[in-house]
Amino acid sequence: MLRNLEFQASGFYSCEVSTETPIYTKPSNDQELTVVQSQRNAPQLLTAKPAYKVGETLEANCTSSPARPTAHVTWLVNGKPARVNCKHKG
Repeated sequence: MLRNLEFQASGFYSCEVSTETPIYTKPSNDQELTVVQSQRNAPQLLTAKPAYKVGETLEANCTSSPARPTAHVTWLVNGKPARVNCKHKG
């Protein structure tokens, strides 16, 4: 049983059974294991100001808590996918 795994523990695992007498060794097949880290908090949305006029450019930042694999951000306006010009900061 593996406990408290870190993401770096992801990889291929196998086991091997052996006995002393008679000499016997039998390896298992490799099995891939991926450790995932779920987001612990909801994403945070920040805007430069609370209201915008028609024609203004909305600048907003969406920050998610750490996750592996990395979270994918989708922008929605009134529940529908938005057309956006994103500048992603690594």
